[in-house]
Amino acid sequence: EHCLALRPMTASIEDPDRRALVQSVFDRFEERVLPRWPGLRAQVVHGDLTLDNALLDDDGRITGIVDFGDMSHTALLADPISALDSVLSVRAGDELFSAAAALLDGYGSVTPLEPDERPLLGDTLAARVALTVTISAWRVERFPENAGYIQSWDHNAARVLELLAEL
Repeated sequence: EHCLALRPMTASIEDPDRRALVQSVFDRFEERVLPRWPGLRAQVVHGDLTLDNALLDDDGRITGIVDFGDMSHTALLADPISALDSVLSVRAGDELFSAAAALLDGYGSVTPLEPDERPLLGDTLAARVALTVTISAWRVERFPENAGYIQSWDHNAARVLELLAEL
């Protein structure tokens, strides 16, 4: 919802092509998603529903969720988007699409996405991934001694962002 506040931080992205891609993603979000955001279903959402924040049993089933530091009242769409971002960041090729379909099918079996939410999935996911790339570049600029850790998600995020741009 507030990703455009980070637009000035895109200046920290060294690669001009990647910076242009991130800026175009933010432009699309501003044009296509932001005007519709206030009309979407809203509730308190976890905000960081990622693989790292899911507790699993021995059979790989989710038994709990942790890390409620990013909770906020916003569009319900924010939670499946954060989950998609996390799941797609560790997948490639056809597995990427099958994982996205499985996640959305599972989510939809409990909370179906409404017709006004579905068309916003791609641009909202791209904005979430663009935030990862932007924040990483901004942090590396300020903490170069920790660049290895900070950039550990960059390759996958950039790959997913490029794929989403192609689609």
